[in-house]
Amino acid sequence: MFGALNLNNYTNQIKIELHGEWGRARHTLRTLPLDMLEASVKAQETVAKKYKKKLIHNMRTNRFGYSLSTNYMFYKAKKGGDPTTAGYWTGLYTQSIIIEKGRKRVNVKVREGIRYSPPDHGRKKSPKLTIEQIAIVLEKGSAARGISPKPFWRDTYLEMGGRRGIGSTFVRSLSQRVRSRVRGVV
Repeated sequence: MFGALNLNNYTNQIKIELHGEWGRARHTLRTLPLDMLEASVKAQETVAKKYKKKLIHNMRTNRFGYSLSTNYMFYKAKKGGDPTTAGYWTGLYTQSIIIEKGRKRVNVKVREGIRYSPPDHGRKKSPKLTIEQIAIVLEKGSAARGISPKPFWRDTYLEMGGRRGIGSTFVRSLSQRVRSRVRGVV
């Protein structure tokens, strides 16, 4: 029992007696909004880590079987790359995928401003595209350059269950953190 109401008939006074862990309960209720925000960010981090790990795995193994043009496969093989992998050559793209944590939101994204330097392409000028721009071209494709879409980000999201699957992972993680906080474990 957390509290009791005592009516003292003799003095016409009401006396409230607190029994149990009221101090802890009061602290929990007072800090609940902050705890919910922290738990939400931690749950987002959990989902982001799983998504990033799966995304990189899918890129390295060409999980979805995206095809490359024959010319590009020969070119990639000639330069020492694996012609069977559509989204992985030097590893710079996958190394550029980061988890960015803000105060209220966690994002998985490609680090901005990094330029791709392909191995010995025989170019005299440095490439104009950043890894971020290359990621967009790979995801959406380019009709002008004859590049078919290789939507690793979208298909990995769908493989994880889309909005419903990622949402349930988030809710499980969030509820686990809230339960542990209310119990005083955290």
